Amino acid sequence: MTEGPMTEPGDDLQLSYRAALDELDEILEQLEASTVDVDVLAARVARGAELVGFCRSKLRTVRRDVEAVVDELVGAPSLEHDAAADGAEDNRSR
Repeated sequence: MTEGPMTEPGDDLQLSYRAALDELDEILEQLEASTVDVDVLAARVARGAELVGFCRSKLRTVRRDVEAVVDELVGAPSLEHDAAADGAEDNRSR
């Protein structure tokens, strides 16, 4: 497998989680196959660490977003609850 151009850190703003995982897989394959030139080894390992951090950050963000949606759904009153509350209000106003 060829090394190919490394993505610059600033490019991560447009990097998707899938693209980061693919790049990590490529780096891992290169390291396992010993195809990385010693002169770029440290840079590839550093890029791998950067990508791991990027993926962890993405996962934290997605987890927070999903939890917020679930909390909103769980915290939202159900239609049955609304109907019961409306009935109780009607009884109190009489």
